[in-house]
Amino acid sequence: MSKTLVVSLGTDHYFAREARRLEWSLKKHGEEHRVFAAEYPPGCPNQSQIPMGYKPFLMQQAFDEDYDMVLWLDSKLTVLDKLDRMWEHIEEHGHFATNDGWKVGQWISDDALKWVGLTREEAFNIPETSTAFFGLHKRNRAWLDEWERSAREKLWNVPSRAPFKGAKVELNRMEQFGSRGEQPIASSLFHKMNMELVPGTSWWCYEKAPENNELVVCSRLPVRGPDKPHRTWTKDFWLPPDENNKGVGK
Repeated sequence: MSKTLVVSLGTDHYFAREARRLEWSLKKHGEEHRVFAAEYPPGCPNQSQIPMGYKPFLMQQAFDEDYDMVLWLDSKLTVLDKLDRMWEHIEEHGHFATNDGWKVGQWISDDALKWVGLTREEAFNIPETSTAFFGLHKRNRAWLDEWERSAREKLWNVPSRAPFKGAKVELNRMEQFGSRGEQPIASSLFHKMNMELVPGTSWWCYEKAPENNELVVCSRLPVRGPDKPHRTWTKDFWLPPDENNKGVGK
């Protein structure tokens, strides 16, 4: 039987709280997991050293410990059901990654383009994936090795990780909107290694309450942002029952 592990991390007050909710949902559905809340594991690069560099680190650690399949989940996510369908997909295809609707050319930096050996014109034809929710089988660990190498060579340390926040841009416009780190390179490597992406809509949703009952993962949208001391949420029942909400968690 294949050994599977879900990994995640949330370090500051906001994301540590989110990580606790993710851990609660994984326990509820019987998934083996390693969720780090509030602090980095030993030897792990922190956010100021390599933005998101903890993702390949934690996945590599799991493979080193002889896990067969590893799934990364951002701490903002909540598991809604057993992940059996997810593990079956990774077992069959060697990976799981979804198309987020953008193109690599819209967000990849010039340095990263050179590193992956693409022109920007070529990158406009490559779909981008989301690294908030993706998984890998050990037989495709070469992909992870390259992704980690790009992180350690500081290609993820771009001036603005998420320039699209608050921006009104059209998905189909073939122009560079900014520079991101880990996602465009992950997408380029999936493309170069002939590892196909799947539509995300049938698996998960991000920053909104789910409308599809078959989704396995979702996140919640804060009505007031993480910089506010008091927050309300679009769906209170996404909170764990021990988070001062009188057992509303389901």
